[in-house]
Amino acid sequence: MLNRIMKNISSFKEYINLEIDGHRQAFGLYIRATQLDGQPYCYEAKHRLFLCLDYVHQFLYESKLVAIYVDIISKQ
Repeated sequence: MLNRIMKNISSFKEYINLEIDGHRQAFGLYIRATQLDGQPYCYEAKHRLFLCLDYVHQFLYESKLVAIYVDIISKQ
């Protein structure tokens, strides 16, 4: 997943626990970030991803996380 964030502007989804898909307690993360001109990669997306994963680790069940969706857009 980090390899995809380290590239230029993109949108992608990463499936983690497909076997839990459709379960009542299953959930996904949606991360939207803006990449500024001149940045080698989107710092904001990386920061938000780590914050979300830390929150999931502390307060939710990691095994219920099905997918992570990331949208990286340009400031232009």
